[in-house]
Amino acid sequence: MGLARPYVASRFNGLSPVATVSLAMRRSTLPFVVMLGLLFLVFGSVLPDPVGQYSTQMRNATNQFVTGLFPKQRPRLTPNERTERQLEEAENRQ
Repeated sequence: MGLARPYVASRFNGLSPVATVSLAMRRSTLPFVVMLGLLFLVFGSVLPDPVGQYSTQMRNATNQFVTGLFPKQRPRLTPNERTERQLEEAENRQ
């Protein structure tokens, strides 16, 4: 008979202790890293020149990316084009 492992109730059952620590650390540090990134985007331009320049470039690139996700709403015709075309057709019929 082999020795039985004691059952430990955990949401990380089946994972090695190293994996549980790294998984728990990733979950707790992700909001912190996201918050630092947002702060860098918003307030990074007030930092000294090389870092402030990177923040400005990142903000511009992010703005262009988000703006590019939504296509521009352009009307298919100019407002008077259809009316002008109908008037020309009516004049040509006569």
